Amino acid sequence: MQHIFFFTFLFVTSSVFALLEVQIEGKNGWAGQLPTWRLSKNLKGWMRMFVDPKKPITGYHVYMWLMLLLLVHIPFLLTPWSFQKELYIISFYILFLSLEDFLWFIFNPHYGWENFNKDEVSWHTVWLFGLPLQYWIKFPIGIILYLKATGIM
Repeated sequence: MQHIFFFTFLFVTSSVFALLEVQIEGKNGWAGQLPTWRLSKNLKGWMRMFVDPKKPITGYHVYMWLMLLLLVHIPFLLTPWSFQKELYIISFYILFLSLEDFLWFIFNPHYGWENFNKDEVSWHTVWLFGLPLQYWIKFPIGIILYLKATGIM
């Protein structure tokens, strides 16, 4: 039952946040028209694993990711820290950001499933088997961390 609760909550929260981001960004994904700073498109090192190395990092996304990372750690204000709980939290965080990103396209009236491709989505520059490469990296990492947290793996 815990798996159903976890993945239902993951889907609901990712959906709500995707809908919020559609309202914020509109048709201009990746903060394309937001008044925010941008770092170089040539990211190096470990950041390539989490963000497409050819797209800029924006202030909007950095602060959003940090805020979400802090929020998902609220349980540690109420209960003692444990490695198992940390795995749950990090798995949720990684899966949340990946699913939310995908749902942004599905819910956005300017895109939808039919326009979710490398020709229409310029800010995801590396695609594999019809999906952005980062999905192929982050979803498995999130699932593995979840399976480790639950003791299944």
